Parts: sequence; structure tokens; C-alpha cells
Amino acid sequence: MRYWVYEFFGCPHSGDHPQITYEGAPGEVALRERPGSLTLMDCFVRESVDDVAMVARFRWVAGGTPSSIAPAMLSAAGLPSSTGRVDS
Repeated sequence: MRYWVYEFFGCPHSGDHPQITYEGAPGEVALRERPGSLTLMDCFVRESVDDVAMVARFRWVAGGTPSSIAPAMLSAAGLPSSTGRVDS
């Protein structure tokens, strides 16, 4: 199993800190539950990735409820923002 270090920075609510993850290669966007909150999330966009050191740096772009940060998350991922309802 490969371990990645995700470095999150720029979040005004929780500061900068690393997180070790067991996931595969990092995606363009990372969502993280805000520390101490069950309903708020922070959205980060990937700034850089070092495949040799297995370190990915993510910059904070938005925070709030999942529905309120969805447009920022879609924009950060390079996807168009949807105004319609999506059922899954």
C-alpha cells in the first residue's frame, strides 16, 4: 500500500497542516470535514504533486455546507456548475 502526504494550506478555519492518506494518487479537488463540525466542509484544489516524495499540496478555495461549496468545487475541478437538480 502506498501512502501519500496531503498538505492543506490557506484555510482560515483550521490553519495549515499535513494529513497522511492511504488513498491512491491525489485528485484535483479534496474535501475535508471541518475539525469540530459535523456539517461544515472545506474544499481544497490541488496546487502541486510530487510523485517521488508522494506529497500533494492543496490550497483552500471555499468552506461551508456541502451544497454551498459545490459551485467552488466544480469550478476548481474544471467542471461547469449545474443549476439543475441531480438525483442519485
